[in-house]
Amino acid sequence: MAGAWARAIYTCRMPDTDLPPLFEQLPIGVYRSTLGGRQLRANAALVRLNGYASEAELLAAVQDIASEWYVEPGRRDEFARLLARDGRVIDFVSEARRHRTRERIWVRETAHLVRDAAGQPLCYEGTVQDITAEHEAQLALQASERRFRALTDRAQVLTLVCDPVGRVLYASQAALALLGRAPQALLGEFLFDWMHPDDRDLARAEFGEVVQRCNPGVESLYRLHHADGSWRHVAALGQSFMDDPAVRGIVLNWRDVTEREGALQAMRQSQQRFQAAFAVSPDALLISRLSDGLYLEVNDTFVELSGYRRDELIGRNASELNIWADESVRRYFRAELARQGRVRHFEAHFQGRGDRRGVVEISAEPIEVDGEPCLMTIARDITQRLQAEQALRGLTEDLERRVGERTRQLADSERRYRSIFELVPMAIVEEDWSEAIALLAPHRAAAAADPHAWLQAQPALVATCLQAIRLVRLNPAAAALYGLHADDDAPHRLAELFAMYDSAEGFVDELTALLAGRRRHDHARTLRRADGELRHVQLALALPTMDPGGDGTALASLVDVTELQRLSAELDASLAEARRAHRELETFTYSVSHDLKAPLRGLDGYSQLLLSRHAAQLDEEGQHFLQRIRGAAQQMAQLTDDLLAYARLERRTQALGAVGLGALVKSVLADCADERERRGVVLTLDLPVVTLRADVEALKLALRNLVDNALKFSTTTPTPVLAIGAEGIDGRVRLWVRDNGVGFDMGFHDRIFQIFQRLHRAEDYPGTGVGLAIVAKAMERMGGRAWAESAPGQGATFYLELPQA
Repeated sequence: MAGAWARAIYTCRMPDTDLPPLFEQLPIGVYRSTLGGRQLRANAALVRLNGYASEAELLAAVQDIASEWYVEPGRRDEFARLLARDGRVIDFVSEARRHRTRERIWVRETAHLVRDAAGQPLCYEGTVQDITAEHEAQLALQASERRFRALTDRAQVLTLVCDPVGRVLYASQAALALLGRAPQALLGEFLFDWMHPDDRDLARAEFGEVVQRCNPGVESLYRLHHADGSWRHVAALGQSFMDDPAVRGIVLNWRDVTEREGALQAMRQSQQRFQAAFAVSPDALLISRLSDGLYLEVNDTFVELSGYRRDELIGRNASELNIWADESVRRYFRAELARQGRVRHFEAHFQGRGDRRGVVEISAEPIEVDGEPCLMTIARDITQRLQAEQALRGLTEDLERRVGERTRQLADSERRYRSIFELVPMAIVEEDWSEAIALLAPHRAAAAADPHAWLQAQPALVATCLQAIRLVRLNPAAAALYGLHADDDAPHRLAELFAMYDSAEGFVDELTALLAGRRRHDHARTLRRADGELRHVQLALALPTMDPGGDGTALASLVDVTELQRLSAELDASLAEARRAHRELETFTYSVSHDLKAPLRGLDGYSQLLLSRHAAQLDEEGQHFLQRIRGAAQQMAQLTDDLLAYARLERRTQALGAVGLGALVKSVLADCADERERRGVVLTLDLPVVTLRADVEALKLALRNLVDNALKFSTTTPTPVLAIGAEGIDGRVRLWVRDNGVGFDMGFHDRIFQIFQRLHRAEDYPGTGVGLAIVAKAMERMGGRAWAESAPGQGATFYLELPQA
């Protein structure tokens, strides 16, 4: 019945999507081609049959199937004529060539014409089976039978004459081919000694029947030992000629059927593989009788889907089992089957034993099994897919809501920044260096050796860069320092401010710092205010990076130090005043933080009191709302703390020095030792003895954030792995932290190092989206860089690179 199932499955039109796993796993070739013969799809068996390694290679190589495939001219035309006339071709045998090696083989094809809903031809689909061994075995069998009838040595049939106990009296020349021994060497031996031990008892019994003339003309199969150590299958016929004076013995004719038995064994194995593929298909498969719907065969997937045992399904139909959740849908399905001749991608609710419920996608087509009209049905359980789609819609709506909330938060943050910018007492100028960076970028390599000397030799380029820098805004303190009034025209270019300085040489120093990759440049200036008064200022310039992706923004803070230079006697007092101003700035910053956190603490505390003291007066929904309020308050408090850490990192003075990597890593790992032990984290270290130049606190903060991330994003991994290593490369030290967690798409690489950017829901992986921004900021301030490599589901590796001490 397996052969009939094979023909049944391959006379069904495959879905228009990719080949189902069942058909991909079949040992016989499956294809889809255009009406002109160009192949569109081929499964692995057909690819191997043609001598190729992949489907793409086969499809690219085949150009004209009529001349490249068939040996006999016009054979393809006959195949196409039958398809056009009958709509299908079954067991069409031809001599063909393996496309790549041009080796001749014999194939059996079964195919049908696929039509669209309007009945117009679309393509051909079918199967190709290599029957070379079967064909050759059949030819060999026919030749062997002719040779047997001829009873000549040339026929390769071994003729033996034995006495009644099986002692050989005569052997033909075929003994050399069949047994690998000369005929004379067999004389006097007992023929049973050549047979396989498992065949000897049967052979003796059947030989005895021949001697007694009880077994006339009955062919038996035995295995004989060949001189090369192999076993040969023989078909044996025996007849007693004891009464014939010319013979006086038992005449045996042994014919070599080793190849035939091998072909039959291969065919049986092929059928077993097909049955196995049918049984283990991930889709539910069943064959039912078209007349009454009785199930003739079902696979394990259908058994699991329905909840019934196999013996409970075979011989019953869907109506008896109440498989269809809605009888009207079943009737519509039958009507569509009758109208179209087949059904594709039909969605229906099913119900199995007990509480088994779900939705399946059905494809079905009438077939014949052993001459009886049947229906081949493929049912795919899409319940989880539909649930996932519904969940995805919910997640999308939630994401849109969260994006709106985050947008409002960013707008609030921007307003706070503007308020601080306007109110801070220090003179601050925000500048856009994008055009200047574009002008310098092509010369970066040429200026690398000595940027300052190179710039001094390029006065025209320096002047052009000065004109290119745009002033974005000046805060009120900066306007006052330059002596500008509200009714004055605001300057638009940095060159306008430099006209107030006593010399433009300081700008060369700023460009030198930019080309050298320094993010901060400090120097003293003397400027003539708009009212003519000279003022001495100390300028601290936070420079942008020239690396791609930077926004080109520079911040210049100016401190008027005129009084410090003029009144040396009041140096200490002025210094104390400057320190006081700095403390006021810190106090102001932390005051802003306190003002943000105090209401959050109050909100969290009072909501906790409300839950603990008045929970009985609230229903479940009210308690849920309070819990959400607490969670949001705590999340905002954490976000405020992280923002303060981010701001503190930017504000604090760096203490760059030699840092031993081994001791630093051990210190960070000690902080998370309890969690690693509790979760069974596998830790591997590959740390050479190396010293790098860094701010120890900033590097420790960055490394701690990376280790925390590695542990956090591998919480769902059965065996979490944390690997930390380093290596020296061209005077720099590259440190990495690797995990085997959820990973991420590299398309989001730049985004993850930006503040507030997250790739996962806070419900799944808690956090504020500030940690990696702190890492990036710390590395940027230390003259290093941070980046990552990852893929979804394959973990992530984060790299930190700093100068070697």
